[in-house]
Amino acid sequence: MMAFPGMIAEAARQAGMKTPPEPDGKWSPDEYPHFHVYCNVQLGRAIQWGEHWENAKVVAKLGPRKIKSVTLEQLIGLGLRYQS
Repeated sequence: MMAFPGMIAEAARQAGMKTPPEPDGKWSPDEYPHFHVYCNVQLGRAIQWGEHWENAKVVAKLGPRKIKSVTLEQLIGLGLRYQS
């Protein structure tokens, strides 16, 4: 399990997401919408180690309008690996 945004920030950066300079500090979801969604689907749950790299790419591909309304089911349909 990954618990802090800083633990997945490098995968987000490499996927092309805008990330806050201090991922574990305060930042605005409106300024970093992709990173916000990525944190919501990736942190605090059981994972298969390494899946966060590919999941970052799935989230990063979404356009600026779609990122604000995407559902977990849609992300899974786009290839997000998610174990509940």
